[in-house]
Amino acid sequence: MTESPEGLVGHVSRSEIARLAGVGRSAVANWERRHHDFPAPMIVDGAEVFGVAAVVAWLDRRSVGKKALGEQEPPGTTYGMRFRRALDAMAHTDQAAGPSAPAGSPSSLPEGRREAVARPDPESAVPRPPKPAHRAFGEQEGAEARLWTAVRRFLSSDFAHADRSLVLGLVYLRAVHSDDWEGVCKAPEAIVRRLETVIRGPFRDFRHRLDRRREHLLAEVVQAVDQAVSVHGGAQIFDFLLEALAFADGRRGGEFYTPRSVVSVLVNTVAPRPGERIHDPCCRSGELLASAAAHARRDGGRPLLVDGFTWTADLSEIARMNLMLHGVAGSVRPSTEKVVNGWLDTSKKFDVIVTNPPFNMSLDHDAVDGRAWMYDAPPSNNANFAWLQYVVQSLAPGGRAAVLMAYAAVASENPRERFIRTRLVEDGRVEAVIALPPQLFPNTGIPVTVWLLGRPREPRGEVLFIDASGLGRPVGRTRRILTDEDVTSIAEAVGEWRDAGRGYAGRTGFARSVKLDEVRALNHVLNPRSYVSSPPETAEEPDGGMLNELRRQLDELHARAADADAAVTRELRKLGL
Repeated sequence: MTESPEGLVGHVSRSEIARLAGVGRSAVANWERRHHDFPAPMIVDGAEVFGVAAVVAWLDRRSVGKKALGEQEPPGTTYGMRFRRALDAMAHTDQAAGPSAPAGSPSSLPEGRREAVARPDPESAVPRPPKPAHRAFGEQEGAEARLWTAVRRFLSSDFAHADRSLVLGLVYLRAVHSDDWEGVCKAPEAIVRRLETVIRGPFRDFRHRLDRRREHLLAEVVQAVDQAVSVHGGAQIFDFLLEALAFADGRRGGEFYTPRSVVSVLVNTVAPRPGERIHDPCCRSGELLASAAAHARRDGGRPLLVDGFTWTADLSEIARMNLMLHGVAGSVRPSTEKVVNGWLDTSKKFDVIVTNPPFNMSLDHDAVDGRAWMYDAPPSNNANFAWLQYVVQSLAPGGRAAVLMAYAAVASENPRERFIRTRLVEDGRVEAVIALPPQLFPNTGIPVTVWLLGRPREPRGEVLFIDASGLGRPVGRTRRILTDEDVTSIAEAVGEWRDAGRGYAGRTGFARSVKLDEVRALNHVLNPRSYVSSPPETAEEPDGGMLNELRRQLDELHARAADADAAVTRELRKLGL
Protein backbone atom coordinates (compact mmCIF):
# COMPACT_ATOMS: atom_id res chain seq x y z
CA MET A 1 0.00 0.00 0.00
CA THR A 2 1.64 3.25 -1.08
CA GLU A 3 1.77 6.46 0.98
CA SER A 4 0.92 9.85 -0.44
CA PRO A 5 3.03 12.96 0.29
CA GLU A 6 0.53 14.10 2.91
CA GLY A 7 0.36 10.75 4.67
CA LEU A 8 -3.02 9.54 3.41
CA VAL A 9 -2.86 5.89 2.45
CA GLY A 10 -5.06 3.09 1.24
CA HIS A 11 -8.53 2.80 -0.25
CA VAL A 12 -12.14 3.73 0.52
CA SER A 13 -15.46 2.67 -0.94
CA ARG A 14 -18.17 4.99 -2.32
CA SER A 15 -20.22 4.76 0.87
CA GLU A 16 -17.16 5.65 2.95
CA ILE A 17 -16.46 8.67 0.73
CA ALA A 18 -20.03 9.81 1.27
CA ARG A 19 -19.84 9.40 5.05
CA LEU A 20 -16.49 11.11 5.45
CA ALA A 21 -17.40 13.97 3.10
CA GLY A 22 -20.76 14.46 4.79
CA VAL A 23 -22.89 13.88 1.70
CA GLY A 24 -25.39 11.31 0.51
CA ARG A 25 -24.42 8.21 -1.42
CA SER A 26 -26.16 9.63 -4.50
CA ALA A 27 -23.91 12.70 -4.43
CA VAL A 28 -20.83 10.55 -4.84
CA ALA A 29 -22.48 8.71 -7.73
CA ASN A 30 -23.28 12.05 -9.38
CA TRP A 31 -19.70 13.30 -8.94
CA GLU A 32 -18.38 10.16 -10.53
CA ARG A 33 -20.83 10.26 -13.43
CA ARG A 34 -20.61 13.96 -14.26
CA HIS A 35 -16.93 14.70 -13.71
CA HIS A 36 -14.41 12.82 -15.85
CA ASP A 37 -11.57 13.93 -13.55
CA PHE A 38 -13.09 12.09 -10.57
CA PRO A 39 -10.54 9.52 -9.33
CA ALA A 40 -10.66 6.20 -11.15
CA PRO A 41 -11.78 3.19 -9.10
CA MET A 42 -9.53 0.19 -8.67
CA ILE A 43 -10.48 -3.46 -8.41
CA VAL A 44 -8.99 -4.82 -5.18
CA ASP A 45 -9.96 -8.48 -4.74
CA GLY A 46 -13.11 -7.93 -6.76
CA ALA A 47 -14.30 -4.80 -4.91
CA GLU A 48 -14.31 -1.30 -6.40
CA VAL A 49 -12.36 1.15 -4.19
CA PHE A 50 -10.65 4.52 -4.57
CA GLY A 51 -7.27 5.80 -3.49
CA VAL A 52 -7.70 8.00 -0.39
CA ALA A 53 -5.10 10.58 -1.42
CA ALA A 54 -6.64 10.96 -4.89
CA VAL A 55 -10.14 11.36 -3.42
CA VAL A 56 -8.99 14.05 -0.96
CA ALA A 57 -7.11 15.92 -3.70
CA TRP A 58 -10.26 15.97 -5.85
CA LEU A 59 -12.51 17.01 -2.94
CA ASP A 60 -10.14 19.89 -2.14
CA ARG A 61 -11.24 21.48 -5.42
CA ARG A 62 -14.94 21.39 -4.55
CA SER A 63 -16.35 23.93 -2.13
CA VAL A 64 -19.32 23.14 0.09
CA GLY A 65 -22.37 25.19 -0.91
CA LYS A 66 -23.59 27.86 1.50
CA LYS A 67 -26.78 25.98 2.32
CA ALA A 68 -24.82 22.78 2.99
CA LEU A 69 -22.27 24.32 5.38
CA GLY A 70 -22.22 23.00 8.93
CA GLU A 71 -22.52 25.22 12.00
CA GLN A 72 -18.75 25.37 12.51
CA GLU A 73 -17.81 25.53 8.83
CA PRO A 74 -16.89 28.97 7.41
CA PRO A 75 -17.57 29.95 3.79
CA GLY A 76 -14.93 28.51 1.48
CA THR A 77 -14.84 25.15 3.25
CA THR A 78 -14.12 22.33 0.80
CA TYR A 79 -15.29 18.75 0.94
CA GLY A 80 -11.63 17.80 1.26
CA MET A 81 -11.37 19.77 4.52
CA ARG A 82 -14.49 18.02 5.80
CA PHE A 83 -13.09 14.62 4.78
CA ARG A 84 -9.82 15.28 6.68
CA ARG A 85 -11.61 16.47 9.80
CA ALA A 86 -13.73 13.32 9.82
CA LEU A 87 -10.60 11.19 9.60
CA ASP A 88 -8.91 13.14 12.39
CA ALA A 89 -11.99 12.87 14.61
CA MET A 90 -12.08 9.12 14.12
CA ALA A 91 -8.37 8.86 14.87
CA HIS A 92 -8.78 10.73 18.16
CA THR A 93 -11.72 8.51 19.07
CA ASP A 94 -9.64 5.39 18.50
CA GLN A 95 -6.71 6.75 20.53
CA ALA A 96 -9.05 7.58 23.39
CA ALA A 97 -10.44 4.06 23.28
CA GLY A 98 -7.09 2.65 24.39
CA PRO A 99 -4.48 0.29 22.98
CA SER A 100 -7.05 -2.13 21.62
CA ALA A 101 -7.92 0.30 18.82
CA PRO A 102 -5.20 0.78 16.19
CA ALA A 103 -3.84 4.32 16.40
CA GLY A 104 -5.24 6.58 13.75
CA SER A 105 -7.74 4.09 12.32
CA PRO A 106 -11.39 5.17 12.01
CA SER A 107 -13.39 2.76 14.13
CA SER A 108 -16.62 3.31 12.23
CA LEU A 109 -15.20 1.76 9.06
CA PRO A 110 -15.37 -2.01 8.44
CA GLU A 111 -12.49 -4.09 9.74
CA GLY A 112 -10.96 -4.56 6.32
CA ARG A 113 -10.77 -0.76 5.75
CA ARG A 114 -9.56 0.62 9.08
CA GLU A 115 -5.88 0.42 8.43
CA ALA A 116 -6.39 1.46 4.82
CA VAL A 117 -7.43 5.05 5.63
CA ALA A 118 -5.19 5.57 8.65
CA ARG A 119 -3.19 8.77 8.84
CA PRO A 120 0.10 7.68 10.38
CA ASP A 121 1.47 9.62 13.33
CA PRO A 122 5.11 10.47 12.52
CA GLU A 123 6.00 10.51 16.22
CA SER A 124 4.64 7.07 16.99
CA ALA A 125 6.62 5.29 14.24
CA VAL A 126 4.31 2.30 14.53
CA PRO A 127 5.36 -0.20 11.83
CA ARG A 128 2.71 -1.27 9.36
CA PRO A 129 1.97 -4.99 9.13
CA PRO A 130 3.44 -6.70 6.05
CA LYS A 131 1.30 -6.76 2.94
CA PRO A 132 -0.30 -10.17 2.28
CA ALA A 133 1.45 -12.34 -0.28
CA HIS A 134 -1.83 -12.79 -2.16
CA ARG A 135 -1.88 -10.10 -4.86
CA ALA A 136 -4.92 -7.87 -4.91
CA PHE A 137 -5.70 -8.21 -8.60
CA GLY A 138 -5.83 -4.86 -10.37
CA GLU A 139 -4.50 -2.96 -7.35
CA GLN A 140 -2.01 -0.82 -9.26
CA GLU A 141 -3.22 2.64 -10.28
CA GLY A 142 -2.21 2.31 -13.92
CA ALA A 143 -3.44 0.88 -17.18
CA GLU A 144 -5.86 -1.56 -15.51
CA ALA A 145 -7.52 1.20 -13.46
CA ARG A 146 -7.91 3.44 -16.51
CA LEU A 147 -9.35 0.54 -18.49
CA TRP A 148 -11.92 -0.26 -15.81
CA THR A 149 -12.96 3.40 -15.62
CA ALA A 150 -13.61 3.42 -19.38
CA VAL A 151 -15.45 0.08 -19.26
CA ARG A 152 -17.72 1.18 -16.41
CA ARG A 153 -18.74 4.29 -18.34
CA PHE A 154 -19.46 2.23 -21.42
CA LEU A 155 -21.57 -0.50 -19.81
CA SER A 156 -25.27 0.11 -20.28
CA SER A 157 -27.63 0.40 -17.34
CA ASP A 158 -28.99 -3.14 -17.83
CA PHE A 159 -25.48 -4.59 -18.06
CA ALA A 160 -26.23 -6.43 -21.29
CA HIS A 161 -24.20 -9.55 -21.95
CA ALA A 162 -23.50 -8.23 -25.44
CA ASP A 163 -21.62 -5.31 -23.87
CA ARG A 164 -19.57 -7.66 -21.72
CA SER A 165 -18.74 -9.84 -24.70
CA LEU A 166 -17.72 -6.86 -26.81
CA VAL A 167 -15.30 -5.54 -24.18
CA LEU A 168 -13.67 -8.96 -23.80
CA GLY A 169 -13.63 -9.35 -27.58
CA LEU A 170 -11.68 -6.11 -27.91
CA VAL A 171 -8.96 -7.49 -25.65
CA TYR A 172 -8.81 -10.64 -27.74
CA LEU A 173 -8.73 -8.67 -30.99
CA ARG A 174 -5.93 -6.40 -29.73
CA ALA A 175 -3.82 -9.32 -28.46
CA VAL A 176 -4.34 -11.88 -31.23
CA HIS A 177 -4.98 -9.70 -34.31
CA SER A 178 -2.67 -6.79 -33.51
CA ASP A 179 -1.53 -6.39 -37.13
CA ASP A 180 -4.75 -4.77 -38.30
CA TRP A 181 -5.77 -3.27 -34.94
CA GLU A 182 -5.12 0.35 -35.89
CA GLY A 183 -6.94 0.04 -39.19
CA VAL A 184 -10.18 -1.36 -37.82
CA CYS A 185 -10.43 0.73 -34.65
CA LYS A 186 -10.91 4.14 -36.25
CA ALA A 187 -14.71 3.95 -35.99
CA PRO A 188 -17.14 1.98 -33.76
CA GLU A 189 -18.89 0.37 -36.73
CA ALA A 190 -15.56 -0.83 -38.11
CA ILE A 191 -14.71 -2.34 -34.73
CA VAL A 192 -17.94 -4.32 -34.55
CA ARG A 193 -17.66 -5.53 -38.14
CA ARG A 194 -14.12 -6.77 -37.54
CA LEU A 195 -15.10 -8.55 -34.34
CA GLU A 196 -17.86 -10.35 -36.21
CA THR A 197 -15.28 -11.74 -38.65
CA VAL A 198 -12.83 -13.10 -36.05
CA ILE A 199 -15.24 -14.15 -33.27
CA ARG A 200 -18.27 -16.35 -33.67
CA GLY A 201 -21.63 -15.09 -32.59
CA PRO A 202 -21.86 -12.87 -29.53
CA PHE A 203 -22.06 -9.48 -31.31
CA ARG A 204 -25.03 -9.89 -33.62
CA ASP A 205 -27.29 -7.48 -31.75
CA PHE A 206 -24.67 -4.98 -30.68
CA ARG A 207 -24.96 -2.50 -33.53
CA HIS A 208 -28.59 -1.88 -32.60
CA ARG A 209 -27.45 -0.77 -29.13
CA LEU A 210 -24.90 1.77 -30.36
CA ASP A 211 -25.94 5.44 -30.24
CA ARG A 212 -23.70 8.48 -30.55
CA ARG A 213 -22.98 8.71 -26.84
CA ARG A 214 -22.00 5.07 -26.66
CA GLU A 215 -19.86 5.43 -29.79
CA HIS A 216 -17.78 8.01 -27.92
CA LEU A 217 -17.57 5.79 -24.84
CA LEU A 218 -16.60 2.79 -26.96
CA ALA A 219 -13.76 4.81 -28.47
CA GLU A 220 -12.48 5.44 -24.92
CA VAL A 221 -12.62 1.71 -24.20
CA VAL A 222 -10.66 0.97 -27.39
CA GLN A 223 -7.90 3.38 -26.35
CA ALA A 224 -7.77 1.96 -22.82
CA VAL A 225 -7.67 -1.65 -24.12
CA ASP A 226 -4.82 -0.74 -26.44
CA GLN A 227 -2.75 0.70 -23.60
CA ALA A 228 -3.57 -2.04 -21.06
CA VAL A 229 -2.75 -4.92 -23.41
CA SER A 230 0.46 -3.18 -24.47
CA VAL A 231 1.55 -2.94 -20.82
CA HIS A 232 0.30 -6.21 -19.33
CA GLY A 233 -0.49 -8.57 -22.21
CA GLY A 234 -3.80 -10.00 -23.38
CA ALA A 235 -4.07 -12.89 -20.92
CA GLN A 236 -3.66 -10.76 -17.79
CA ILE A 237 -6.05 -8.07 -18.99
CA PHE A 238 -8.64 -10.69 -19.96
CA ASP A 239 -8.35 -12.21 -16.46
CA PHE A 240 -8.63 -8.76 -14.89
CA LEU A 241 -11.79 -7.88 -16.81
CA LEU A 242 -13.43 -11.26 -16.15
CA GLU A 243 -13.15 -10.74 -12.41
CA ALA A 244 -14.10 -7.06 -12.51
CA LEU A 245 -17.15 -7.72 -14.70
CA ALA A 246 -18.27 -10.64 -12.55
CA PHE A 247 -18.32 -8.61 -9.35
CA ALA A 248 -19.87 -5.59 -11.07
CA ASP A 249 -22.68 -7.88 -12.23
CA GLY A 250 -23.52 -8.85 -8.63
CA ARG A 251 -25.47 -12.07 -8.16
CA ARG A 252 -25.43 -12.87 -11.87
CA GLY A 253 -21.64 -12.52 -12.04
CA GLY A 254 -21.04 -15.81 -10.27
CA GLU A 255 -22.79 -17.62 -13.11
CA PHE A 256 -19.98 -16.94 -15.57
CA TYR A 257 -16.86 -16.67 -13.38
CA THR A 258 -15.16 -18.54 -10.53
CA PRO A 259 -13.02 -16.38 -8.19
CA ARG A 260 -9.30 -16.89 -8.59
CA SER A 261 -8.59 -18.21 -5.12
CA VAL A 262 -11.30 -20.86 -5.51
CA VAL A 263 -9.85 -21.82 -8.91
CA SER A 264 -6.48 -22.29 -7.22
CA VAL A 265 -7.94 -24.69 -4.64
CA LEU A 266 -9.71 -26.83 -7.24
CA VAL A 267 -6.72 -27.04 -9.59
CA ASN A 268 -4.02 -27.56 -6.98
CA THR A 269 -5.89 -30.36 -5.21
CA VAL A 270 -6.11 -32.45 -8.41
CA ALA A 271 -2.73 -31.26 -9.78
CA PRO A 272 -3.11 -31.95 -13.53
CA ARG A 273 -0.01 -33.42 -15.19
CA PRO A 274 1.35 -33.34 -18.76
CA GLY A 275 -0.34 -35.79 -21.11
CA GLU A 276 -3.61 -35.94 -19.17
CA ARG A 277 -7.12 -35.32 -20.53
CA ILE A 278 -8.77 -32.39 -18.71
CA HIS A 279 -12.51 -31.67 -18.70
CA ASP A 280 -14.94 -29.14 -17.22
CA PRO A 281 -18.64 -29.82 -17.92
CA CYS A 282 -19.62 -26.30 -16.78
CA CYS A 283 -16.59 -24.20 -17.68
CA ARG A 284 -18.18 -20.75 -17.43
CA SER A 285 -15.56 -18.41 -18.96
CA GLY A 286 -12.84 -21.05 -19.17
CA GLU A 287 -10.93 -19.90 -16.09
CA LEU A 288 -10.70 -23.40 -14.58
CA LEU A 289 -9.56 -25.03 -17.83
CA ALA A 290 -6.93 -22.32 -18.42
CA SER A 291 -5.56 -22.74 -14.89
CA ALA A 292 -5.59 -26.55 -15.09
CA ALA A 293 -3.70 -26.47 -18.40
CA ALA A 294 -1.15 -24.05 -16.93
CA HIS A 295 -0.59 -26.44 -14.00
CA ALA A 296 -0.03 -29.34 -16.39
CA ARG A 297 2.61 -27.30 -18.23
CA ARG A 298 4.69 -26.73 -15.10
CA ASP A 299 6.71 -29.86 -15.74
CA GLY A 300 7.46 -28.88 -19.32
CA GLY A 301 4.72 -30.83 -21.06
CA ARG A 302 1.16 -30.13 -22.13
CA PRO A 303 -2.21 -31.73 -21.47
CA LEU A 304 -3.27 -34.27 -24.06
CA LEU A 305 -6.78 -32.79 -24.26
CA VAL A 306 -8.58 -29.74 -22.83
CA ASP A 307 -12.33 -30.06 -23.18
CA GLY A 308 -15.32 -28.21 -21.79
CA PHE A 309 -19.00 -27.35 -22.03
CA THR A 310 -20.83 -24.07 -21.42
CA TRP A 311 -24.46 -23.01 -21.15
CA THR A 312 -24.57 -20.73 -24.19
CA ALA A 313 -22.77 -20.02 -27.46
CA ASP A 314 -21.73 -16.61 -26.11
CA LEU A 315 -20.04 -18.17 -23.09
CA SER A 316 -18.35 -20.72 -25.35
CA GLU A 317 -16.80 -17.87 -27.31
CA ILE A 318 -15.60 -16.12 -24.18
CA ALA A 319 -14.10 -19.36 -22.89
CA ARG A 320 -12.47 -20.05 -26.25
CA MET A 321 -10.91 -16.58 -26.31
CA ASN A 322 -9.70 -17.04 -22.74
CA LEU A 323 -8.03 -20.36 -23.57
CA MET A 324 -6.37 -19.02 -26.71
CA LEU A 325 -4.97 -16.00 -24.87
CA HIS A 326 -3.45 -18.39 -22.34
CA GLY A 327 -1.93 -20.52 -25.08
CA VAL A 328 -4.32 -23.44 -24.62
CA ALA A 329 -5.72 -25.40 -27.56
CA GLY A 330 -9.06 -26.50 -26.17
CA SER A 331 -12.50 -27.52 -27.37
CA VAL A 332 -15.46 -25.70 -25.79
CA ARG A 333 -19.09 -26.27 -26.77
CA PRO A 334 -22.52 -25.14 -25.47
CA SER A 335 -23.67 -28.50 -24.08
CA THR A 336 -23.89 -27.99 -20.31
CA GLU A 337 -27.68 -28.29 -20.25
CA LYS A 338 -27.40 -31.74 -21.80
CA VAL A 339 -24.88 -32.75 -19.14
CA VAL A 340 -26.91 -31.80 -16.11
CA ASN A 341 -30.14 -33.26 -17.46
CA GLY A 342 -28.53 -36.56 -18.38
CA TRP A 343 -28.86 -36.26 -22.16
CA LEU A 344 -25.13 -36.45 -22.93
CA ASP A 345 -23.18 -39.63 -23.52
CA THR A 346 -20.63 -40.30 -20.76
CA SER A 347 -18.60 -42.85 -22.74
CA LYS A 348 -15.80 -40.28 -23.19
CA LYS A 349 -13.42 -40.55 -20.23
CA PHE A 350 -11.05 -38.01 -18.68
CA ASP A 351 -8.06 -38.15 -16.36
CA VAL A 352 -8.89 -34.87 -14.60
CA ILE A 353 -12.21 -33.08 -14.14
CA VAL A 354 -12.45 -29.67 -12.46
CA THR A 355 -15.78 -27.88 -12.30
CA ASN A 356 -17.90 -25.32 -10.49
CA PRO A 357 -21.51 -26.13 -11.41
CA PRO A 358 -24.41 -23.90 -10.28
CA PHE A 359 -25.47 -24.56 -6.72
CA ASN A 360 -28.81 -26.24 -6.03
CA MET A 361 -30.30 -25.66 -9.49
CA SER A 362 -33.43 -27.45 -10.72
CA LEU A 363 -33.61 -30.28 -13.25
CA ASP A 364 -36.03 -31.08 -16.04
CA HIS A 365 -38.63 -33.53 -14.74
CA ASP A 366 -38.38 -35.64 -17.89
CA ALA A 367 -34.63 -36.00 -17.47
CA VAL A 368 -34.93 -37.13 -13.86
CA ASP A 369 -37.42 -39.87 -14.69
CA GLY A 370 -36.14 -40.86 -18.10
CA ARG A 371 -32.46 -41.76 -17.83
CA ALA A 372 -30.54 -44.61 -16.25
CA TRP A 373 -28.52 -42.88 -13.52
CA MET A 374 -25.41 -44.51 -12.09
CA TYR A 375 -26.88 -44.75 -8.59
CA ASP A 376 -30.31 -43.11 -8.48
CA ALA A 377 -32.26 -40.26 -10.02
CA PRO A 378 -31.61 -37.01 -8.13
CA PRO A 379 -34.59 -34.96 -6.92
CA SER A 380 -35.94 -32.65 -9.60
CA ASN A 381 -35.52 -29.55 -7.44
CA ASN A 382 -31.75 -29.99 -6.94
CA ALA A 383 -29.09 -30.98 -9.46
CA ASN A 384 -26.16 -31.35 -7.04
CA PHE A 385 -26.09 -35.13 -7.25
CA ALA A 386 -26.68 -35.10 -10.99
CA TRP A 387 -23.38 -33.24 -11.38
CA LEU A 388 -21.57 -35.57 -8.99
CA GLN A 389 -22.81 -38.68 -10.81
CA TYR A 390 -21.86 -37.27 -14.23
CA VAL A 391 -18.34 -36.50 -13.00
CA VAL A 392 -17.83 -39.96 -11.52
CA GLN A 393 -19.13 -41.64 -14.68
CA SER A 394 -16.81 -39.53 -16.85
CA LEU A 395 -13.56 -40.36 -15.02
CA ALA A 396 -11.05 -42.74 -16.56
CA PRO A 397 -9.57 -45.50 -14.34
CA GLY A 398 -7.23 -43.79 -11.90
CA GLY A 399 -8.78 -40.40 -12.71
CA ARG A 400 -9.50 -37.67 -10.18
CA ALA A 401 -11.87 -34.73 -9.95
CA ALA A 402 -12.47 -31.59 -7.91
CA VAL A 403 -16.10 -30.44 -7.81
CA LEU A 404 -17.32 -27.33 -6.01
CA MET A 405 -20.58 -28.03 -4.19
CA ALA A 406 -23.02 -26.09 -2.06
CA TYR A 407 -22.77 -27.01 1.61
CA ALA A 408 -26.20 -28.64 1.55
CA ALA A 409 -24.87 -31.66 -0.36
CA VAL A 410 -22.72 -32.98 2.52
CA ALA A 411 -25.64 -33.42 4.90
CA SER A 412 -28.84 -33.44 2.85
CA GLU A 413 -31.58 -35.64 4.32
CA ASN A 414 -33.44 -35.97 1.03
CA PRO A 415 -33.81 -39.76 0.64
CA ARG A 416 -32.51 -39.82 -2.95
CA GLU A 417 -29.55 -37.59 -2.20
CA ARG A 418 -28.69 -39.51 0.97
CA PHE A 419 -28.75 -42.79 -0.97
CA ILE A 420 -26.51 -41.45 -3.76
CA ARG A 421 -24.08 -39.96 -1.23
CA THR A 422 -23.93 -43.29 0.60
CA ARG A 423 -23.17 -45.24 -2.58
CA LEU A 424 -20.48 -42.75 -3.65
CA VAL A 425 -18.76 -43.20 -0.28
CA GLU A 426 -19.12 -46.98 -0.09
CA ASP A 427 -17.79 -47.41 -3.64
CA GLY A 428 -14.67 -45.40 -2.78
CA ARG A 429 -15.55 -42.59 -5.18
CA VAL A 430 -15.37 -39.84 -2.53
CA GLU A 431 -11.70 -39.36 -1.71
CA ALA A 432 -11.91 -36.09 0.24
CA VAL A 433 -14.29 -33.32 1.26
CA ILE A 434 -12.96 -29.83 2.01
CA ALA A 435 -15.01 -27.17 3.82
CA LEU A 436 -14.27 -23.67 2.51
CA PRO A 437 -15.28 -20.39 4.19
CA PRO A 438 -18.42 -18.44 3.26
CA GLN A 439 -18.53 -15.21 1.21
CA LEU A 440 -16.14 -16.35 -1.51
CA PHE A 441 -18.56 -15.59 -4.35
CA PRO A 442 -20.27 -12.42 -5.60
CA ASN A 443 -23.63 -14.15 -5.99
CA THR A 444 -23.98 -15.99 -2.67
CA GLY A 445 -22.62 -15.86 0.85
CA ILE A 446 -23.26 -19.52 1.68
CA PRO A 447 -20.29 -21.73 2.61
CA VAL A 448 -19.13 -24.21 -0.02
CA THR A 449 -17.30 -27.50 -0.13
CA VAL A 450 -14.88 -29.15 -2.53
CA TRP A 451 -15.51 -32.82 -3.28
CA LEU A 452 -12.44 -34.70 -4.47
CA LEU A 453 -13.76 -37.66 -6.42
CA GLY A 454 -11.86 -40.52 -7.97
CA ARG A 455 -12.00 -43.80 -9.76
CA PRO A 456 -9.28 -45.57 -7.79
CA ARG A 457 -8.03 -48.97 -8.86
CA GLU A 458 -7.85 -49.95 -5.17
CA PRO A 459 -10.16 -47.93 -2.86
CA ARG A 460 -8.38 -47.23 0.43
CA GLY A 461 -11.46 -47.38 2.65
CA GLU A 462 -10.86 -43.91 4.11
CA VAL A 463 -12.07 -40.38 3.40
CA LEU A 464 -9.93 -37.29 3.96
CA PHE A 465 -11.70 -34.38 5.64
CA ILE A 466 -10.24 -30.87 5.67
CA ASP A 467 -11.85 -28.05 7.63
CA ALA A 468 -10.64 -24.86 5.93
CA SER A 469 -13.77 -22.90 6.89
CA GLY A 470 -11.73 -20.60 9.14
CA LEU A 471 -9.20 -19.64 6.48
CA GLY A 472 -9.23 -16.59 4.24
CA ARG A 473 -9.18 -12.89 4.91
CA PRO A 474 -11.98 -10.31 4.56
CA VAL A 475 -12.04 -7.84 1.68
CA GLY A 476 -14.81 -5.40 2.41
CA ARG A 477 -18.02 -6.13 4.27
CA THR A 478 -19.33 -9.14 2.38
CA ARG A 479 -16.39 -10.94 0.76
CA ARG A 480 -13.47 -13.13 1.66
CA ILE A 481 -10.57 -14.50 -0.35
CA LEU A 482 -8.24 -17.40 0.25
CA THR A 483 -4.62 -16.30 0.34
CA ASP A 484 -1.80 -18.13 -1.44
CA GLU A 485 -0.78 -19.57 1.95
CA ASP A 486 -4.31 -20.89 2.51
CA VAL A 487 -4.34 -22.62 -0.88
CA THR A 488 -0.91 -24.13 -0.23
CA SER A 489 -2.02 -25.51 3.16
CA ILE A 490 -5.03 -27.23 1.61
CA ALA A 491 -3.11 -28.63 -1.36
CA GLU A 492 -0.25 -29.88 0.84
CA ALA A 493 -2.66 -31.74 3.14
CA VAL A 494 -4.24 -33.47 0.13
CA GLY A 495 -0.80 -34.34 -1.26
CA GLU A 496 0.34 -35.75 2.09
CA TRP A 497 -2.79 -37.90 2.28
CA ARG A 498 -2.30 -39.26 -1.23
CA ASP A 499 1.37 -40.04 -0.59
CA ALA A 500 0.89 -41.58 2.87
CA GLY A 501 -1.61 -44.26 1.91
CA ARG A 502 -3.69 -45.74 4.73
CA GLY A 503 -3.16 -44.33 8.19
CA TYR A 504 -2.47 -40.69 7.33
CA ALA A 505 -1.70 -38.87 10.60
CA GLY A 506 -3.41 -35.66 9.53
CA ARG A 507 -3.11 -32.17 10.98
CA THR A 508 -4.79 -31.46 14.28
CA GLY A 509 -7.86 -29.29 13.87
CA PHE A 510 -7.40 -29.07 10.10
CA ALA A 511 -7.14 -32.41 8.29
CA ARG A 512 -7.94 -35.99 9.22
CA SER A 513 -8.31 -39.31 7.37
CA VAL A 514 -11.42 -41.18 8.53
CA LYS A 515 -12.21 -44.86 8.11
CA LEU A 516 -15.54 -45.82 6.57
CA ASP A 517 -16.84 -47.32 9.82
CA GLU A 518 -16.83 -43.88 11.41
CA VAL A 519 -18.49 -42.32 8.36
CA ARG A 520 -21.19 -45.00 8.52
CA ALA A 521 -21.75 -44.20 12.22
CA LEU A 522 -22.65 -40.64 11.17
CA ASN A 523 -25.07 -41.86 8.46
CA HIS A 524 -22.62 -40.89 5.69
CA VAL A 525 -22.86 -37.19 6.53
CA LEU A 526 -19.72 -35.62 5.04
CA ASN A 527 -19.37 -32.40 7.00
CA PRO A 528 -15.60 -32.01 7.65
CA ARG A 529 -16.20 -30.23 10.95
CA SER A 530 -17.91 -33.34 12.32
CA TYR A 531 -14.69 -35.34 11.86
CA VAL A 532 -11.77 -32.95 12.09
CA SER A 533 -12.81 -31.61 15.50
CA SER A 534 -13.19 -35.11 16.98
CA PRO A 535 -10.42 -37.52 18.04
CA PRO A 536 -10.50 -40.87 16.20
CA GLU A 537 -11.79 -42.78 19.24
CA THR A 538 -14.85 -40.60 19.83
CA ALA A 539 -17.24 -42.85 17.92
CA GLU A 540 -16.24 -45.84 20.11
CA GLU A 541 -16.82 -44.18 23.51
CA PRO A 542 -19.91 -45.15 25.53
CA ASP A 543 -21.68 -41.87 24.78
CA GLY A 544 -20.58 -41.87 21.14
CA GLY A 545 -24.07 -42.64 19.89
CA MET A 546 -25.55 -39.55 21.53
CA LEU A 547 -22.72 -37.34 20.27
CA ASN A 548 -23.11 -38.71 16.77
CA GLU A 549 -26.84 -38.01 16.81
CA LEU A 550 -26.23 -34.44 17.97
CA ARG A 551 -23.70 -33.97 15.18
CA ARG A 552 -26.14 -35.38 12.65
CA GLN A 553 -28.88 -33.00 13.81
CA LEU A 554 -26.52 -30.01 13.65
CA ASP A 555 -25.42 -30.97 10.13
CA GLU A 556 -29.05 -31.27 9.08
CA LEU A 557 -29.79 -27.78 10.43
CA HIS A 558 -26.82 -26.39 8.51
CA ALA A 559 -28.06 -28.12 5.37
CA ARG A 560 -31.58 -26.71 5.80
CA ALA A 561 -30.15 -23.20 6.20
CA ALA A 562 -28.14 -23.65 3.01
CA ASP A 563 -31.24 -24.97 1.22
CA ALA A 564 -33.19 -21.88 2.29
CA ASP A 565 -30.45 -19.60 0.95
CA ALA A 566 -30.41 -21.57 -2.30
CA ALA A 567 -34.18 -21.23 -2.63
CA VAL A 568 -33.89 -17.45 -2.27
CA THR A 569 -31.16 -17.43 -4.91
CA ARG A 570 -33.35 -19.41 -7.32
CA GLU A 571 -36.27 -17.02 -6.87
CA LEU A 572 -34.02 -13.99 -7.38
CA ARG A 573 -32.65 -15.60 -10.55
CA LYS A 574 -36.20 -16.00 -11.87
CA LEU A 575 -36.71 -12.27 -11.30
CA GLY A 576 -33.47 -11.49 -13.13
CA LEU A 577 -31.71 -10.26 -9.96
